[in-house]
Amino acid sequence: MLTAFGVAAAVTMVVSYALENRNRMWISVFAGGCLAAAVYGVMTGAWIFAGLESVWAVVATHRFRAARRRGLEADAAGGQVPVQTERFGGERSEPFS
Repeated sequence: MLTAFGVAAAVTMVVSYALENRNRMWISVFAGGCLAAAVYGVMTGAWIFAGLESVWAVVATHRFRAARRRGLEADAAGGQVPVQTERFGGERSEPFS
């Protein structure tokens, strides 16, 4: 049963990570999957794994809040929000979905 829980947590993380560009709620699902993986780590005694997954859950929660703020800004700006492009360091506007 414990293995099934770990597999479910891992599958949740992989699927939600793949879909997070479609809707910001998938980032929240990813954070939940990370938290479930951390619980799995504690239950199996893998403390380092549990700690790392806890950090990922915090990072994903921060990313969800940032995406939510961008969404509120996009609503106020009529659907356009500047997006920071990490590769080139510039900004571009695109519809937020």
